Amino acid sequence: ACYKSGDQVTQSGDCDDNDNDVYPGADEYCNETDDDCDGKVDEDAEDPELWYLDSDGDGQGIALVWLEACDQPVGYTDNPNDCGSW
Repeated sequence: ACYKSGDQVTQSGDCDDNDNDVYPGADEYCNETDDDCDGKVDEDAEDPELWYLDSDGDGQGIALVWLEACDQPVGYTDNPNDCGSW
């Protein structure tokens, strides 16, 4: 077509035409959705949680040993109050 209609765009690649927050180049969030249409879900998310190493498995982690991730990694907890695992 020589002209586009009101609901057409000139760029392809949108992986969810029904969601205005999902498009190539969008910020990725921890929401189990491929927000940026790159085929990966929640990678390099803008809103990861902090998880603390729970080396003794008591549900309390070491505040100085942490990582950021959307989902809880094995051996980590969201509680940084372990004082007896050193």
